[in-house]
Amino acid sequence: MTRLITEWIMDMEEGCQKRDLELKAKTGLSLLEIAAAAAGKEPEALRRLAGDGLLVAAVPVTAGLGVIGQFAQSVAAIIKTAGFDCFVTEATDVDGIHEAHVKNADIIFLADDRRFVAINTRERKIGENNMATAAGYGAALEAMMKKQGHSLTGARVLVLGYGPVGRQAADFLAGKGAQVTVFDKNPDAGQPFALDEIKNFQFVFEATPESGWLTPELLHPNGIIAAPGIPLGLNDTATRQFKDRLVHDMLDIGTATMLAMAL
Repeated sequence: MTRLITEWIMDMEEGCQKRDLELKAKTGLSLLEIAAAAAGKEPEALRRLAGDGLLVAAVPVTAGLGVIGQFAQSVAAIIKTAGFDCFVTEATDVDGIHEAHVKNADIIFLADDRRFVAINTRERKIGENNMATAAGYGAALEAMMKKQGHSLTGARVLVLGYGPVGRQAADFLAGKGAQVTVFDKNPDAGQPFALDEIKNFQFVFEATPESGWLTPELLHPNGIIAAPGIPLGLNDTATRQFKDRLVHDMLDIGTATMLAMAL
């Protein structure tokens, strides 16, 4: 899990509804619907749970490098955008978990420097961020492809980066019937990294941690790109050029999918 910094998420709360609308414009699905597809669940089933008063808590954690400013508040805003009731605990760490329990939270979100999880306190289920991000962005890529008239089944999909998210994304996409190719700088992780071959793939899952290295010249002119990598691998010019066929956010899709997986 990439550790976020406060500057990246300062405006997360204010932009949640706008990003949800943009996601639907690009994929045909709302944030909740993407999360449901990723978790293999029906959106209506999740909406019923929300309507039944399921309560979510976000607990700030001070362990390791400490609290990331606005992180818990951003998580709460995303969960609310998906239609669920969520609050941020006043206490932190174990005291915050205790507060969430006392206030009858059904799901508890918390993160340290190593892991970000959603814990279902009723059913002993868990949503883990790496797995949820891989599946969520895989579902977003599939939805974008479908909206553009393509099927993921049999499609050649390039996964850039074979870290924790890239590995699980490759499995998710292959499980959906895609023909997956992996490029990674580590020769043991995938095929040798080949910059001049990236443009041969119209469908790309970009899961590298490097900023701004992908230029328009390296990408397929009609590329459809799901990019959970933080920071974004596309440079500013490529981001503008592919803005209508690019899904990328700092937290939304992974967080919402964590919730769906924990339910």
